[in-house]
Amino acid sequence: MHRLPLGNSDFRDLRQNDALYVDKTAGIAQVLLEPAKVTLFCRPRRFGKTLFLSTLRYFVEASEEDRDALYADLAIWKNPSARAHFQQYPVIWLSFKEVKGDAWEVAWEMLIGELVRACEVFDWLETDSRLSVRDRAKVRRWLDGETAPAQWKNLLRDLTALLYKATGKRAVVLIDEYDTPIHSAWTGGFYDKMVGFFRSFLGAGLKDNPALHKAALTGILRVAREGMFSSLNHLTVVSVLDPVHTESFGFTDPEVAWLQKQTQSPHTMEVLRGWYNGYHIGGDTVYNPWSILACLSRPTAPPQPYWVNTGSTDQIADQIWRGDAGFLRDLQALMQGGTVQRHIPDATPLPGMKIGELRALLLHAGYYTARSVARLPDGWDAALTVPNRDVVAALYTLVRRWVDLAQPQESAVRNLLSAMLNGHTEVFERELGALVARALSFHDLVNPDPERVFHAFVLGLLVLLEQTHLVWSNVESGDGRVDALVIPKVPGGVGVILEFKKVDDDRDIDAALTEALRQIGENRYAVKLTEAEAGTIRRYGVVSCGKRVRVRAG
Repeated sequence: MHRLPLGNSDFRDLRQNDALYVDKTAGIAQVLLEPAKVTLFCRPRRFGKTLFLSTLRYFVEASEEDRDALYADLAIWKNPSARAHFQQYPVIWLSFKEVKGDAWEVAWEMLIGELVRACEVFDWLETDSRLSVRDRAKVRRWLDGETAPAQWKNLLRDLTALLYKATGKRAVVLIDEYDTPIHSAWTGGFYDKMVGFFRSFLGAGLKDNPALHKAALTGILRVAREGMFSSLNHLTVVSVLDPVHTESFGFTDPEVAWLQKQTQSPHTMEVLRGWYNGYHIGGDTVYNPWSILACLSRPTAPPQPYWVNTGSTDQIADQIWRGDAGFLRDLQALMQGGTVQRHIPDATPLPGMKIGELRALLLHAGYYTARSVARLPDGWDAALTVPNRDVVAALYTLVRRWVDLAQPQESAVRNLLSAMLNGHTEVFERELGALVARALSFHDLVNPDPERVFHAFVLGLLVLLEQTHLVWSNVESGDGRVDALVIPKVPGGVGVILEFKKVDDDRDIDAALTEALRQIGENRYAVKLTEAEAGTIRRYGVVSCGKRVRVRAG
C-alpha cells in the first residue's frame, strides 16, 4: 500500500519513495504558461504551498539528473507547451519559514544564513571562466557571508544576472513563506527594519529584471503594498478570494475520495467533509490537506482537530482581543455556525491594524472562509463563515488562551460558572467583577467599551461551557433580542438569561438592574430556554459602571 506524505513537502522525495501524490501539476503548468512574471500565492498554513513550489522547482530546474519519471504519469506531462520548460532554467530557492526571532540581530543572522544557503547551490560560479574576476570575487563574498549589509539587498538582482551571464538562461526565483520574517518582526518590534530590507530585496530582484524568467512567492497574506510591494506594480496576487488557481492548493472532493480509497480508510466521506472541508475558494470548495492526511494516516483514531496544532496562534489571538464589540459579536456567531456579511480590504497592514483588516487576517489565515464574494473598488464584500469543525476547534483554542490569561486561576473560573448556573448571585457578581477587572488590566485598555468587555465574557462562556451548553448573544427570543442565552444541551439542565446594561453613575445602578430584569420578563426572553426544555431558568441583570460590575437575579 502507498504511504501518505504527511509532513513531506519535497516533491522528488515523495515521488521516489512511492508516496501517494494528489496531482497538482496542472497548476504548475498554469504558472509557466500564464503571462504573469511575478505571482504571490496566499493560502493558510499547511495548505500545500511548499510542496507546490517544490513541484515547480524540480520541473523547471536545469539539472543533469533525469527527472522524467517524476512527472511521466502526471497532468503536466501531457501538456506540450508546459513540457517545453522542463529542466530549462537555473532556480533560486529561498525558504524564510525559519527566519524569525525576538530581536533584529537574531532575525538578521537567520536571514543571512538562508541567503548564503541559496548561494551555495551556485558555488560553481566562483570558478566559472565566463564571469569576470570581480564577479567571481562577489560570489566568494556571498559564500563566506561577508557581503556588506546594504549589498545583501541586491542579491536577487546580482545572482540572476550572473546566472544569465554564465548560462544564457534567465532564472526562476521561488520564495517560500515570504511573510514569516514580517510577522516575527511585527511582534518583535523591528517591523520597519525588516520591511525596509524586503522592499529593496524584492524590488531590486523582481522588478524590471531582464535576467528573470519567472518568480513565485508563497505566504499566508498579502502585506500592504506600501510595505512590502511598493515597487512591484506588476505583481499578480492569488488569494483565497481570487477565482484563479482554485484547485492548486487544498484537496477537492474527488481527490479526497481517491485518497480514502487508496488508504482503505474507515472514515466516511460524510465525516471527512464535516471535519475538514468547507474552504470556499473561487467557485470551488476544498479540504485542508494537512488535516485530511493526518486523519487518514490514523485509521483507528476518530476524526479530531489537527490543524490547530500546526502553528503558533499567539499573534492572531493577541489581535482578536483588540476587536470592538461588533467584531466579538461576529466571532460568537461564526463559532456557532452563523454567517456575517462584511467588507474585506485587499491588503493587510500589520501595524495599526483596523477591524476590517483583522477580519482579512483571519480569512487569509484560514479561520474564516467566504461563501460568496463581490468585487469592490477597495476590496471585497464577503459572506464570512467558519469552514468546518477543525477550524471551530482552532477558534475555541484562541478564545481559551485569552480566558486563561485574563483569569489564570482555574478555581475562580469554576466558581464563576458554578455560581451562575446554581443561582449564587453574590459569588457570581464577585467572580465576574474580578474577571472584568483582570481582562481590562491584561489588555491595558483606555476608555474601555463595556459592550466589548461583555461580548468577550460571553465568548469565554461559549468556550468554558462547550461540553454542556450552547451560548448565544444578541439572539431573538420571545418578543425581543436578549443579550445572552446559555442553553442546556440536555433537557432538564439549567438555562441562563443575561441582560447587560451600562451606566456612568453609581446612583443609576439599581434602576438599571431593575430595568434589565423587567425587560427579561416583559419580552419573554425565556421562550428559547423553555423550547430547549431547560429544567431551571436563571435570570440575571448585569450592570457595569466603569470597572465595577453588579449582578441581580430575578
